[in-house]
Amino acid sequence: MTFGSAEMDQVSAAARVPWRAPAGARLASLAPFFLAVALQLFAPRYFPPLFAAPPDVMGVPLGVIVGALALAWAAFGALVVWTTHSRVAAALALAFLTLPSMFALLLGPAVVLILQNLG
Repeated sequence: MTFGSAEMDQVSAAARVPWRAPAGARLASLAPFFLAVALQLFAPRYFPPLFAAPPDVMGVPLGVIVGALALAWAAFGALVVWTTHSRVAAALALAFLTLPSMFALLLGPAVVLILQNLG
């Protein structure tokens, strides 16, 4: 049994293209980065408390550590969403990596200011 070239192209295209997350999920995985840029552009006084030194860990401001961890967390979530072949993995990455990293970006400066006022 032989396949025509059109049938073979359809079979090989289906075999080559694995499932990818929908465009909306991929865009949502980038939301923490858009949020960080938007906050920096539209509220330039929002992030400076992150660089305040009184709450620090071994000389590094706590806000810098929180911000770096939040962006690394968001980057890992985006990597999972963009490369996974599973809908469940994409949904879990959005729920447990992307969403918490947005909360960390939003609440990080407030936590630093609260710690400054407590100490």
